Amino acid sequence: MSAEREPVGLGPPPPTRTDMSRNHAPRSFWHSVRRMVSPDKAESVQTLVAHPPEGVIGPPILPSTDGFLRMDRDQFAAAFGADLPPARARFLADAQVPWGMAAFDGTIATASWRSKPSWYLVATDDRMIPPAAQRAMALRVGVSVSQCAGSHAIYESDPAAVAALIERAALGRR
Repeated sequence: MSAEREPVGLGPPPPTRTDMSRNHAPRSFWHSVRRMVSPDKAESVQTLVAHPPEGVIGPPILPSTDGFLRMDRDQFAAAFGADLPPARARFLADAQVPWGMAAFDGTIATASWRSKPSWYLVATDDRMIPPAAQRAMALRVGVSVSQCAGSHAIYESDPAAVAALIERAALGRR
């Protein structure tokens, strides 16, 4: 196993950022507090989300008492999936998997986006990672950017937009 690893995020990983191999075969699809967080060498998710833009309330992540992070169940729907049916948002809140602090604080050795073509989907109604921060990361990475209205759970609320991006990436189109 390579020393280069992407951090593990909360909830099921949506396929919204795609890293491609040289032959344009899909290599990996990843999420966040990572779906739109693109750390560079020696950065972590923590370093990228430590200073949110003025006036932005961060995600409702509860303080760790056991080395794991969880989102506040009562605030989960509004922060993570405000555009999902209420029953689905409640299910996701109840089914969330704790996120290890090591994944949040761990730094990466090599940023895959530096050597692999990448595509980025900005969810304009995301309340976990501000859209302005998503755009700034995408600009820094220099990737092809798509955007659509939707929450952090865009992979469920607008799967057609996500599928269209995956198709473009699989075909190597920017």
